[in-house]
Amino acid sequence: MEEDLIHQLAAAYALHTLTAAEEREYESHLAKCPSCQVEVATFLQLSAAIAYATPVEEPPPPTLRERVLAAAREVPGRDRGV
Repeated sequence: MEEDLIHQLAAAYALHTLTAAEEREYESHLAKCPSCQVEVATFLQLSAAIAYATPVEEPPPPTLRERVLAAAREVPGRDRGV
């Protein structure tokens, strides 16, 4: 994967939306990239804060997770061939 592209995957990694191959490659990069380590930590803290910031009055529909992930997979320009 191109060096510039791998730096754009911090949010996707933190949200667990990478393929298994992308995740392995990103983790290899992450082990030696302090700026990505900070960025991933920030995204993890932010996603946790968002998750608990709004009270849930009723549970989400059971299909919500798959609909969100399917929409994320359709983002134009995203290289899925890793």
